[in-house]
Amino acid sequence: MNRNRGNLRLAAGTGLLLAVCAMAGSPNAFRTLVVVNTNSVDSVELGEYYAAAHGIPAHHVCRLGIATNLVSINSNEFSSLLLDPIHSHITAEGLEALIDYVVLCWEFPTRIRFVEGVSAALFYGYQNAPGYFDPPRSCKLPEYTSNAYYRAERAFRSADGWNGTNGFVAFHLIASNLATAKMVVDRGVAAQSSFPPADIHLHMIYGGSRGIREQLFSDAQFSFTSLPGLPLNFVLAPLYQNLSGQTHVIGYQDGYGGIPAVVRSSNVWLPGAYADHMTSSGGMIQDFQNSTNQSTILDWMGIGATASYGTVAEPCNYLAKFPDPVMGFYYARGFTIGEAYAMSVAAPYQGLFAGDPLAAPFAAPPVISVPFPAPFQIVTGTVPVQVTAIAHAQGVPAASLDYYLDGRFQTNLVTLEPAPGNRLSVTVGDWTHSATVTLTDTLFDAVAALADAVNADSSLAVRATACSDRLELVYTNYDRDGDHLPVSASVSQESATALTLGVGLAANSLIPSIYPAREYVELATYTTNGANAGDAITSIITLTNGVAVTNIIIAAQGETAAQLLDRLKDAINAHPALTNANGVVYDRLASSPSTSGAVFARSPGPEGRLIHLGYWISAVDTNGLVTDYSFSDYLNDNARESDILPRASILFHVRPTNGILETTVSVDTAGLSDGVHVLDFIARDGSAVAAQSRFSLPLVVGNESPQLAVLGTNGEGVVNNDLPDLTKGTDFGPVEWGASRTNTLAICNDGPASLSIAGWSTTGPGTDTFQVVGIPALIEAGGVSNFTVVFAPAVTGRFQVALGFDSDAVFPQTNILFAGTGVPRSQNIDFPALPDQIATNEILLSATATSDLDVEFSVADGPAVLNGPLLSFTNTGIVSIVASQDGNDLWEPAPSLTNSFMVMKALATVTLFDLWQTYNGAARPVSFTTAPADLKVDITYNGMDSPPTNAGSYAVTGTVQEVLYEGSAADLLAVAPAPLTVTADSQTKPYGAPNPPLTFHYSGFVAGDDATVLIAEPVAGTTVDVTTPAGTYPGAITVSGGLADNYEFHYVAADFTVTEVVPVRISALATDRQEMHVIFGPVEEGFSYDLFFCTSLTNGPWLSVTAMVATAPAESASLAHAISNPVRGFYRIATLAGQTNPPGLLFSGDPPLHLAPGLAAPGLVRNPDCTK
Repeated sequence: MNRNRGNLRLAAGTGLLLAVCAMAGSPNAFRTLVVVNTNSVDSVELGEYYAAAHGIPAHHVCRLGIATNLVSINSNEFSSLLLDPIHSHITAEGLEALIDYVVLCWEFPTRIRFVEGVSAALFYGYQNAPGYFDPPRSCKLPEYTSNAYYRAERAFRSADGWNGTNGFVAFHLIASNLATAKMVVDRGVAAQSSFPPADIHLHMIYGGSRGIREQLFSDAQFSFTSLPGLPLNFVLAPLYQNLSGQTHVIGYQDGYGGIPAVVRSSNVWLPGAYADHMTSSGGMIQDFQNSTNQSTILDWMGIGATASYGTVAEPCNYLAKFPDPVMGFYYARGFTIGEAYAMSVAAPYQGLFAGDPLAAPFAAPPVISVPFPAPFQIVTGTVPVQVTAIAHAQGVPAASLDYYLDGRFQTNLVTLEPAPGNRLSVTVGDWTHSATVTLTDTLFDAVAALADAVNADSSLAVRATACSDRLELVYTNYDRDGDHLPVSASVSQESATALTLGVGLAANSLIPSIYPAREYVELATYTTNGANAGDAITSIITLTNGVAVTNIIIAAQGETAAQLLDRLKDAINAHPALTNANGVVYDRLASSPSTSGAVFARSPGPEGRLIHLGYWISAVDTNGLVTDYSFSDYLNDNARESDILPRASILFHVRPTNGILETTVSVDTAGLSDGVHVLDFIARDGSAVAAQSRFSLPLVVGNESPQLAVLGTNGEGVVNNDLPDLTKGTDFGPVEWGASRTNTLAICNDGPASLSIAGWSTTGPGTDTFQVVGIPALIEAGGVSNFTVVFAPAVTGRFQVALGFDSDAVFPQTNILFAGTGVPRSQNIDFPALPDQIATNEILLSATATSDLDVEFSVADGPAVLNGPLLSFTNTGIVSIVASQDGNDLWEPAPSLTNSFMVMKALATVTLFDLWQTYNGAARPVSFTTAPADLKVDITYNGMDSPPTNAGSYAVTGTVQEVLYEGSAADLLAVAPAPLTVTADSQTKPYGAPNPPLTFHYSGFVAGDDATVLIAEPVAGTTVDVTTPAGTYPGAITVSGGLADNYEFHYVAADFTVTEVVPVRISALATDRQEMHVIFGPVEEGFSYDLFFCTSLTNGPWLSVTAMVATAPAESASLAHAISNPVRGFYRIATLAGQTNPPGLLFSGDPPLHLAPGLAAPGLVRNPDCTK
């Protein structure tokens, strides 16, 4: 079989170990000394826990025996018990110039002389400074206690000799109990380069003496905003507001005696979080308890912090003795929390640094890779190891590589410095300034030279400050011309052989300030009796527009300083001239009246710096107000003048030209014992942070011993704890239970001596599932022997076994992992095809599986339902039935089978009835029956849904409308016309008179019909005329000619009677010549008479005839024509049925009626010629 002796493990096998190696320990482990107290079991346990968690070598653990009941020690004891033994250990272990951090675990003294902190003394030396209670009893801050590393903004190196010592960033790893202390360790480890979404919160709850750090908040936040791109948020909380409900706290600072309950319980503290509060006793602890009633660093550890700070003795409220909030800016840049705290306290001699100093959630160290050799590769002779480091995704390239062997420093492989001749440049507005790197320049020297170049230009209203690798630019005029002034930076190779400088995060303009100018005021009284009546405070505020506002506060007897300043506050804040944007506001900077406060410009930025405040205190006697606090000044009390001025920052770094730092180290194994040795490579980025990464590479040296290497089926090496791999044959993959798979591997002895294998064993839950065959007892030097491993699962499941060899190999292989998966067996289904079906059928489905497991059925598509295996149908169409078997632990799900078939409707019969009907005005539907009974049938008539009403012949179709049935019938529906009788009406008339209208009447209309429904009405006719003699003529009146759709006509004739003529007379004639009354009579009932005027009544004197009216008893008669101004002709008057009285007509006119000679009276005449 093939084998690869040069590299026994390739990428597939090394991937996991590479990751494990790269994460093997903290990148700062080799810079850390862990100190444990052997007189405390808990101290030793915690120290070993810390060392293991961070991957700190055993020789970096310093074991001291100190009494566990010591809270404070004197300076000699500090040296003899702690400092000297620590240095002795460092010397003995060859760690000089390598240790930068010291971690004191658990029970150690925390104070020196009850004045100074042990961790502070380890950091920058014992100061021998007087305490508050040392005579004279007072607040003290000796100048010599200043910390040279304060705001250094560069990685701490003890060898750099900060503060004239080779001190360490020293922390007490301590909590109220051991479990919490271990949790602090876990937080520190978890924080490493985690880059969580995070917030730093700065609060001032109560103000006063514990709130004075508020004046530093603006500089801390401005440091963030003037360098865009930092990986967290910096939050200034509203004054007097508690931290509450925050879920991403990475930093918190405030001032109070006791931590509020809401701060303790309602926030989420991220791994790596720091928290401290400004108070007297934050570091005063004894026996893992607080020494006073104030909260301490123990409380913060319990709440969830990873690091904290507190003072071990009364510090007074000196800002220099407490952490500057700018430490959050350093932390965000990637410095460790130990460095951030050490850089933030200007005079830490009374301080106690607590927690895990190595936490660095925002460190972006280089990414190291070692392509050859592979981890745990067996090596001999001289081995070339190639090391490559590139920039972290959020960092800058590597600039330095160190090499450690078995935890001990060997050499620096490479360190880059700025190449002489490289140039740095910065452009502000239209001005560009540059600096060229000289022969011995460091990065910090180069940035400082660039700052000098900017500051040398007196015409430029910008001041530059070099902060290690950061160039800070501040506009210096008190106007707005600097706001958003463009800024850029660049580097160039120039005369150098290579470009080894780079520009990192950088602002692209000067960021305007959002902070107002301020000026502090104070007031005091000589005694507790307060002010004397007449004592006064006078403030004169002169605004930039020249307006001066004076407020004078006159004291009442006994009034306190705080009360007087509150009155001044109210006066200033209420004055109309001071409430505009160019005005000022007074804030006591405390939650209650205070003896100090500040006047703030109402608008942020530089203009407020030009507001002037005159503040004078006058006293009527020497025992009232203290007058020493009077002054006259501009608003210039901001902690940094640049707080109110536009600011920008630019980061520079050292880098390889192509961004890749690579080198090769030759490891000579001749001087190493056979066995496992670990190579560690430490890479540092090229910034001031010098963020470190660590890559651990374990190798097996086998110069003299036999070697036992297991080769996979592909010839690649397999080593202890290597995860089972399909390509190497150590993972057998899926095998059906009851079957087996055999893989052939090999044992290779590349060593110089024979390999003896005394035995082998398998352990683990898969022991019975794997069989190992053919392992030899002896393999000669350079020999190879095959062996087989059989995987035969009896059931399903994942099985793993570890194969171990009892051999004399240099690197024993005791845990070669094999794995395989017993999987269910496959099965199939037999599901016979189904024929087409009638919709009324029910089918009992049947199918079988080769596993003998029950087959399940489901309707995949179509109008069907299942009740268990019984299938029925709900409609017609294509039905698809799926047969499936889901399997179980032993059987795979079977491939499902689908049978499809057509479902058709069943046949039904329809019989139609009532096919002969007669028109009756209503719809004439037919009736039907079905077999099977009660089926729904749609009936149509000549294709229409509605039954017919009119007489006629109709094609009738009945169609079954059911889901499961079909069928139809057809016939004719006949609707006959209804009979209609038309009877002529008998008529009578006088002889010689025109025939009256001939009439008739109907009988037989149905459903409200009348003659209007007829197509043509019948017509009455007679043979009688005006010449017909008097007499009765039977049947003389006939009817005919009617036409209708729905009626059949039947006619009946009537008689016509002609009577003798009845004379007509003028019954009366008015004598008053105003009217003429003509009376007809006698008359017969029901007859009509024609009135004929032989001459026109409008002639002659009748020109004004206005009406012809009927008079009694003629009211019951009806005029056939309206008669008005009658002219010659016929006018008809008819009597009514039942009217026997003679009708009469009244003629009236105006002027009165004159009967002229020869004028005939009107009357009924036989002939219309006026002769009779």
